[in-house]
Amino acid sequence: MLNWEGVPARAAADQKSINLRPTPYRFDNGVVEWRGMATNITESKENEAELRGSRQQLAELSSTSEAAKEEERERISRDIHDELGSILVFLKIEAAPKSQARCRQGAEPACGEKAHPIERLLDQAMSTASRAARELRPGILEEFGPPAAIECQAEDFTQRFGIPCRVQCDEDAIEPEPDTPLAPRFASSKRH
Repeated sequence: MLNWEGVPARAAADQKSINLRPTPYRFDNGVVEWRGMATNITESKENEAELRGSRQQLAELSSTSEAAKEEERERISRDIHDELGSILVFLKIEAAPKSQARCRQGAEPACGEKAHPIERLLDQAMSTASRAARELRPGILEEFGPPAAIECQAEDFTQRFGIPCRVQCDEDAIEPEPDTPLAPRFASSKRH
């Protein structure tokens, strides 16, 4: 039995796809006759082509969507790092000398007690803003590659949770494709 799909060579303007399934039948006198079935599979082939086209469009849309997400992550990361980080640093610089000067003048007896917690909160806010920016768009990955980014992640983990981490990786074995998204796909762990 044979199984053939295609468009007949002498097809008219409205070409039809067919499926042929002939089987040879031998008569007593030795003559061979092919008997079988021809099925019009034009609609099925058109549906397959449409499905392939839809899958291609979906892949392109997914790629475009991922690129838009990457751009948005980069913008938010830049805003957090540049704008919020700058404001926090400015607040720390402004708050420290003024609070120290007032304390020296004796303007407020407990000002030293108030100034240190504020400075610690500003340090914590700056650290949080920096970490959030790195988690949204790890610049170290783009600048220095996966091995350095993995080492940085291990150091962050050690600092945040107090669990020592050691990293060992083959720098030549890790080389992502140029269009690979740089932001991590996992939800960041939050302190409780």
